[in-house]
Amino acid sequence: MTEDAKHIKEIDTNFILKTLDHIKVYETGKIVIYFMDRTEIECDSKSVVFTKLKVVSNKINNYIDNYLY
Repeated sequence: MTEDAKHIKEIDTNFILKTLDHIKVYETGKIVIYFMDRTEIECDSKSVVFTKLKVVSNKINNYIDNYLY
């Protein structure tokens, strides 16, 4: 399934807000991302997913700051 995976170049914030349920970050550095369809992605703070997650988090925070307040 991941053999043909490509790097994420852009993130659709609206899509993330509609599909992301919540994220748990543990003291050990483990991160679990939960989606509305009950899919889970587990990674650690040194992974590429975590780096992309920081980008998503910043975009969501900007969206909230600009559109919800």
